[in-house]
Amino acid sequence: MQTPITTKDTYRRPPTVVEPIRVVEPITTASLGRGRIANPEPEVRVAPPIITLADLMKNRKKMTPTRGKMRRPNRDDVWVDYGEDLKVRGLWQICARQMWKGRRCFIVGGGPSLKNFNWNLLDGELSIGINRAFEKYDPSMMFCMDPRVWGWIVRGDFGQESTERYESFKGVKVWMNATNFVFPDNIVVVDLADLQPCGSNSGHGAINLAILLGANPIYLLGFDMKGDGSGHQKWFHNGYPALQSESVYGGFIEALGKDVARIKKSGTKVINLTPDSALNCFNSA
Repeated sequence: MQTPITTKDTYRRPPTVVEPIRVVEPITTASLGRGRIANPEPEVRVAPPIITLADLMKNRKKMTPTRGKMRRPNRDDVWVDYGEDLKVRGLWQICARQMWKGRRCFIVGGGPSLKNFNWNLLDGELSIGINRAFEKYDPSMMFCMDPRVWGWIVRGDFGQESTERYESFKGVKVWMNATNFVFPDNIVVVDLADLQPCGSNSGHGAINLAILLGANPIYLLGFDMKGDGSGHQKWFHNGYPALQSESVYGGFIEALGKDVARIKKSGTKVINLTPDSALNCFNSA
């Protein structure tokens, strides 16, 4: 039987006195479905003129982000048009539903409570790393909802180290197919309908993804759900080129609160390990 995890366990320092988090079986490529997704050698292309992000919605099936090697574009100019559709793979083509059935899973958000987190505690665990979590450790899956995050990563807006970690990441790269955007074939997509209700909150979407994968219980880390008190969002990293007001967290909390009954009905136990979290609809350890 796995040892229950508590907030005290995951945030105690020094990390040497924390009981290590372990599962009976180490993660293997087989446990992720049908093996690792290969990162094919990038095709050498001559980048055409850069167009603006607004054009993404006009011609969204023929877009791929620029790495900015020709020239550094403006912050809103993330996308270029290569004039050809790229092949997209669905998550359920490579991963079986319920493949994590009965196994615990950690969902790693972006809250500032993770600034001093001992990332080694997640070694050997099933986990879903949201947005920039992959910069700190190697999750089983990285999950994003906004296609702009992909553009910012490969363009280098988060720094060269972030781009290199993304390119070398061997886990499953998952984006939600919210805009019918066609990603490169080393990314798999999951339909918006599969993850509803989740609104625009990637944390909510990741919880629903873990439920579809059969994970139980689900532990939440970095789900602070509050800003800096001055009207701004706050993360364990340095943020994003496009910002929202801290008031956005209120909507996230409300939507999750409304979804608790459905989640409980599924038989899934969700435990929020985030210290001093504003998200109170789930049990805390």
